[in-house]
Amino acid sequence: MHRRVDAAFVVDTTGSMGGFINSAKRQMEKMLERLQSAADVDVRCVLIDYRDHPPQDNSYPAKLQTGKDPVTPKRFLATLNRLGLGSGGDAAESVLDGLDMLSEVRWRDHSRRIAFLVGDAPAHGYFDHIHRGHDSWPEGCPCGRTAESVTANLEECGIVLYGVVVSRDQHAKRCFEEFCGYTGGTIVAGASGMSEIESYLKAEFGQLEFDKQVLDAVTGDPDWSVHTIASSLGKQEGEVGRSIRRLLSRDLVPVPAEA
Repeated sequence: MHRRVDAAFVVDTTGSMGGFINSAKRQMEKMLERLQSAADVDVRCVLIDYRDHPPQDNSYPAKLQTGKDPVTPKRFLATLNRLGLGSGGDAAESVLDGLDMLSEVRWRDHSRRIAFLVGDAPAHGYFDHIHRGHDSWPEGCPCGRTAESVTANLEECGIVLYGVVVSRDQHAKRCFEEFCGYTGGTIVAGASGMSEIESYLKAEFGQLEFDKQVLDAVTGDPDWSVHTIASSLGKQEGEVGRSIRRLLSRDLVPVPAEA
């Protein structure tokens, strides 16, 4: 169970993504293929795409393209390759609707959960005063969701969010930074930013191996403490403490008595 990784991709599929979407698809495919061959992990994937609210787009604000249960990378990529683009009128999109769909996923028990937000435009309500004319809902998304409410759901599900801003839009960058920051994640920028996701995933997989060492130490010592585990593994207490928090978020270890 400690090697379970559930990775979700939340992708903007409005018309403005036309110059980026095919490149992003190819990079996601290559990334997953390399990671599967290089890492001994049990990966399942989720694909969510988001567009906008009528009348800006008449298709759907957001959709779980792979269904509620995470699927194999092979099934994920087949769905990804069929993904098309909608229209979209104003510059802002229903980013919050896309992220909120993550709370509907039936995540596997004890999985490490990470999500990647891929887009070129901010959510509604994120343009400054000078550019607010680009947003049909400058006071916020018509769905009523907020950054705080959506990211609170992500935290409750134990999801760390990373952002990929494929454009040079500074409003999108500020928006994605805020969303990711709430969950402890970060962003990369530029059309080639998708390739940087691979390094984040490799880091996540590396944490799994260390977390297994910590889990074994906890299991073997009913009177464990961060100090004793750090000493036995020859690691820093801060490093062990972060591992314990990850294990706690996955319900793999009991809450310490002193907590």
